[in-house]
Amino acid sequence: MWKIGLSSVGVATGIGYWWSQRNDEEPFVTSDVAVSTPQLPTQVLTQKHDIDVSSTALIKRENTLAKEDRLGNESHTRNSPPTNDDQSRHMLVPVNPGKYGLPGEGNVYRHHATIASVNYQTRTPNWVLQHNTREYLKVRTGDRQNSRFTEDKQVPKPFRATLSDYRDSGYSRGHLAPAGDNKFNQVCMDETFLLSTNIIPQDLSMNGCDWLRLERMTHKLSKRYSDVYVVSGPAYVPQFDHDEKKMMMKYEVIGRHQVAVPTHVFKVIVAENEDGKDRVFGAFLMENKPIKDQKPLYSYQVPLSELEKLTGLEFFPKIDRSSLINDVCVSTGCVYDADKLIRQWRNFGIIKDADSIEELNNAWDRSKEAGFYASWEHNMYKQEYERRMKHLKSHQM
Repeated sequence: MWKIGLSSVGVATGIGYWWSQRNDEEPFVTSDVAVSTPQLPTQVLTQKHDIDVSSTALIKRENTLAKEDRLGNESHTRNSPPTNDDQSRHMLVPVNPGKYGLPGEGNVYRHHATIASVNYQTRTPNWVLQHNTREYLKVRTGDRQNSRFTEDKQVPKPFRATLSDYRDSGYSRGHLAPAGDNKFNQVCMDETFLLSTNIIPQDLSMNGCDWLRLERMTHKLSKRYSDVYVVSGPAYVPQFDHDEKKMMMKYEVIGRHQVAVPTHVFKVIVAENEDGKDRVFGAFLMENKPIKDQKPLYSYQVPLSELEKLTGLEFFPKIDRSSLINDVCVSTGCVYDADKLIRQWRNFGIIKDADSIEELNNAWDRSKEAGFYASWEHNMYKQEYERRMKHLKSHQM
């Protein structure tokens, strides 16, 4: 399996800068409310259905900051222990992600605004559960430019993903709970950058186009619904092997700790108003590879029961399934049009996966016509264009 070469420090640092600048969502409501960010010892959850997840969350977070870019080429790591002041206070967060139960049991970790289950074998989350409320989204004191991808010290060391695992892997470190949904304060923002409890290896162009469209569409639901519950996670879909003449499960692993690269990524949404009124739902499954064609977001929908069979998870087990009858895409349209940034990342995906020299040249021409934000971006696209051109020409001989 080929990988893009991103060993250039300039290119990688540029990607990090771009990713820190991107808007994960449209502005929701501006606010000048100041929120404290205390930290307390973590709670590890083991119960599936009877857990009481209140709006007061407790966590111990070692303030490990990595001076590195978003693709994993860190220069060094700096450790700073939490202050006594941080450890002595509670922080109120107006969310209740576990209200309708957890998707599964085992290695469950609770942060201030999210709950996650960690797979100790794949070194990635099994799922991440979040709850968007208008009250939570309107406060925007967290800044992703102050966050750094960090190893999750809650997870036992033998089972952690590390920064070095992602370095030069060719994959972005993809958020499951988006950073843009967690600007309530800096602690909530920082927790979305913990590797083991919120990050998966994700194709860079897919992460920047259709997955981003789905994230933004989900975020916008809070303008119409008071409560939006979301579960996101990796999926592994078997494919027919024509040589072996049977279905096979194949996926890549990266780094010394063999972090699994999922074949697909899922998102399950339940949106409702107070007391469960106007409830809508949707389940989405997206292939973790370059997506060359812009499709309507509803084309990624799958039956909830089929996604549960595939993942072995039970989504929102406390909700009566007879109430899940209103499709979110029928009710809302599931529309989020691509902007210039999304279109450019789609072009990058076409360059990576072009089937012909003509298709490759057309995508390269569109990218140049659209323009690049900086020289690092131009260099990255050019490097990938030359690599794919070499590959296509070799197969013509």
